[in-house]
Amino acid sequence: MIKYCSQCGRQVRQGTIYCTGCGIVLGRPIPQPNLMPQPIIPQPNLILQSIPSHPFMGDVNMLVYERREAAFEKQDIKTLHAACKVLNIEVLRTESENIQIAWDETASWRLSAEQRGDCLQLNEQNFLGFHDFSDFFTPQQRRELRIALPKDYSGALILENETGSISITNITADGRIELKTTVGHIRAKNLKTNSYFRADTQTGGMDISKIDSAEYFHVTGSVGQIIMDGVRSDKIEVNTSGLVDCRKIYADAFITINTSTGGISCSIDDKAENYTAHCHSVHGFCNLPNTAGNGPKVFHASTNIGDIDVRFRNAEERASV
Repeated sequence: MIKYCSQCGRQVRQGTIYCTGCGIVLGRPIPQPNLMPQPIIPQPNLILQSIPSHPFMGDVNMLVYERREAAFEKQDIKTLHAACKVLNIEVLRTESENIQIAWDETASWRLSAEQRGDCLQLNEQNFLGFHDFSDFFTPQQRRELRIALPKDYSGALILENETGSISITNITADGRIELKTTVGHIRAKNLKTNSYFRADTQTGGMDISKIDSAEYFHVTGSVGQIIMDGVRSDKIEVNTSGLVDCRKIYADAFITINTSTGGISCSIDDKAENYTAHCHSVHGFCNLPNTAGNGPKVFHASTNIGDIDVRFRNAEERASV
């Protein structure tokens, strides 16, 4: 809206207090409402909860390890079950007549070894409520559970951990052998069982060699390569998402190898004429026909992404079923 001075008639801008022509006061400014200050919203303070004091927290040189050992009579144990979190598990053979166990404890974790009936139960106990903080500083050899079994151990063996490796060598057992880890590597060598062998890992590989399983051999994995060498069983089954490399394997009934994103390389310590073979790769090449042969045993290999290469005992029998 256009505004004029009432004294001299000069045009002035809206909101001007004094006339630029005659200097008369044109009017008082319209009072502006007082702006109320914005309330201060209290912000939550960051509270750092202190972790209970333990010998390993602070100076790393103050770590305190206590060596623990235990022995159990073999005839009283029908099942040995070790359930660990961050401990690596190593099983080997001893000339002793007893089952011997050795480990190192810290203030944050310990191991309980308890015989419940004919079952020897080994459980790792974590007193902080989460994975051991000292893992960031602890040498690898300090985080190990070592189990020594007599050469004529007749029970079952079940080994489990979450973020550690499992190594088992030179063991003969009448009962089943089960190995399971969430994040870790499984190594098994020179094993014989009159029952079955089973190994499972979610994030980690497997290196399995010279396994003789009377009933069946079964391994499963998600991420990591599975290597098998010299496996013999009634039934062999492999299910994984990674690469499979099997050498000189033998089965009395059937061999099944399935993977989703990996190739399969397999040499079978048997004649091709003994098998009816099924080979299928969605996005890859298979050196065998989809179905071939009419032998009493069954070989089945399949993958979504990757090539399949199958070889039988003699080179001239390759792909001849």
